[in-house]
Amino acid sequence: MTTLSQRSAGILLHITSLPGPFGSGDLGPAAYHFADQLHIARQRYWQVLPVNPVDAAALSPYSPISSMAGDPMLISPELLEQEGLLTQAQLKRCHLPNSDKADFEKAIPIKSALLEIAYLNFVQHEDQSAFEAYCTQQAYWLDEFTEIPREKWYQFKFDQQWSALKQYCNDKGILIFGDLPFYIHSEACDIKAHPEFFNMNGIAGVPPDYFSETGQCWNVPVYNWEALKADNYQWWLRRMQRNMERFDLLRLDHFRAFAAYWEIPAGETTAVNGQWKPGPGADLFQKLQALFPSMPFIAEDLGTIDEPVRALQAQFQPKGMRVLLFAFGDDMPQNEHAPHHFISNVVAVTGTHDNNTARGWFEEEADRKTKLNLREYTGLKVSAKKVARILCRMAYSSVADIVILPMQDVLELPAAARMNNPSGSKENWKWRMLAGQFKKEKIKRLRKWAKLYNRH
Repeated sequence: MTTLSQRSAGILLHITSLPGPFGSGDLGPAAYHFADQLHIARQRYWQVLPVNPVDAAALSPYSPISSMAGDPMLISPELLEQEGLLTQAQLKRCHLPNSDKADFEKAIPIKSALLEIAYLNFVQHEDQSAFEAYCTQQAYWLDEFTEIPREKWYQFKFDQQWSALKQYCNDKGILIFGDLPFYIHSEACDIKAHPEFFNMNGIAGVPPDYFSETGQCWNVPVYNWEALKADNYQWWLRRMQRNMERFDLLRLDHFRAFAAYWEIPAGETTAVNGQWKPGPGADLFQKLQALFPSMPFIAEDLGTIDEPVRALQAQFQPKGMRVLLFAFGDDMPQNEHAPHHFISNVVAVTGTHDNNTARGWFEEEADRKTKLNLREYTGLKVSAKKVARILCRMAYSSVADIVILPMQDVLELPAAARMNNPSGSKENWKWRMLAGQFKKEKIKRLRKWAKLYNRH
């Protein structure tokens, strides 16, 4: 199996962005087909966004309502049908049109109804022993999440389907690359179960930055790090162990908050009046290192990064990130996101889930100077049609150990395919890949690059 220090590559495609007949992607046949495509393309990583249950209003994977549970909406009805818990006729009645946007408004009630039917069939006709054993084994978080047997069964099926897909990927040499939200939703079950570990007088966010002149105010509580430390960080350690059962490596979103976090007074509507507060720093990471000696973590070290953050990285050596869309501004010669400043211990990406697509960036955001810099840097006449391919190849050719390309940039899609706009949009989290869109020519190109740049 690939180690994190080997040159390798992968694709970012969230589960909900997979094609399928039920309005949003899931852990069913399309996921296995995509794993096959990754294998043919000599990819070593499948990166996904967080897979915890989400708040129905915002639908953001980065504001989960449980730090431990899986999202039941990712359960595949087709796999439940293969188990005999649903019928083909029931599935057919629930089919929705294929689209390049997830239709959560229709998908959620449809999938919820199918899950309930499957559960009733399970209770009436199936052996309960494996489910009962699961409830006992996972009680440390499951009982906090729900007391309802049906909801516990959904977690049982999620874990079964997830484990089967992960095993299938691992058998093909593909590692599942997860993502850990730093914060959780204000109504999360963890906060209700452990209110002492959260400071409800402080709101999380980030100061004014590249994405917003007034910063970002996330309306979720910050942690009470003193209480967590007094408990030897057990809540965090359990959370990390649970995630490492699910993933082979894990991106630590908002990594800088482990060193210091931006706390906004409760009631503020913008992040402007926040202040930096100290995070747990090395104290927590020493305990993580004891649990996970290989430290299979990626630090999302973007945004306002200062010396304490770099010192934390230097001590524990998680890979950082480099984003090509940040590289070509006025400071390009000195910019650490420009490939000539890359180091090997990073993950290189064209953009993250928060960025525009490469083509959308070129058409809508890059100014004349930025485009000129890109042209001078590459020595090529860069067009909107070609920019994604040029940046993808640039990432592959870099010294970065790992390259992860958003599927939208592999497919060279425009801004309409953007996954998330941090400034807020009703279209956030909805993009989906159409069936057949990841064509043989794209797979062949990635396979060629993987060989050419020694990433296979």
